[in-house]
Amino acid sequence: MHTSSNGFGAGPVLIFIVIAALVIAGIIFAAMQAKKRREALAAWAAKFGMSFSPANNGGFEYSYPDFRALKSGEGGRYAYNVINGKYRNRDLLAFDYHYETYSTDDKGNRTTNHHHFSALIVGCEVPLKPLNIRPEGIFDHIAAAFGFDDIKFESAEFSGKYKVSTPDRKWAYDVFLEFVK
Repeated sequence: MHTSSNGFGAGPVLIFIVIAALVIAGIIFAAMQAKKRREALAAWAAKFGMSFSPANNGGFEYSYPDFRALKSGEGGRYAYNVINGKYRNRDLLAFDYHYETYSTDDKGNRTTNHHHFSALIVGCEVPLKPLNIRPEGIFDHIAAAFGFDDIKFESAEFSGKYKVSTPDRKWAYDVFLEFVK
């Protein structure tokens, strides 16, 4: 059997090359998908006469201080893919949002974790209260076992798929009743 001078055979080198190629292909695919999404958002905004900016826009947490989600994390906060304008006679602001959290291992090595979500702010003449609706996850089910339950609605299918939270439960029920009329 022939090995290279450093004692490693061709097998580990080939595996490394394949893994590196897969990582590079994944990065290229993700970049292509992000570009495709930006182009679709820009086309949608143009169709309805709204502005679109893919650029990073910091300071949204200060512009919208009532939105706690914009204060998430420890830094690196910015909006991007921002759509702004009027849709069906209502002010509309849609954007993707990024923030960072940090963790340190027992050796003092710091890791930055990047988080992304999409948000929509629609203008309304009626005073609104905070209402959070998001897909329900496994940790929500575990929390419910310890009494940290979200709002449940008549539709078991909806309540099983989404976690709904607000400081004013009655108001949330009233909002949902208005939509199912």
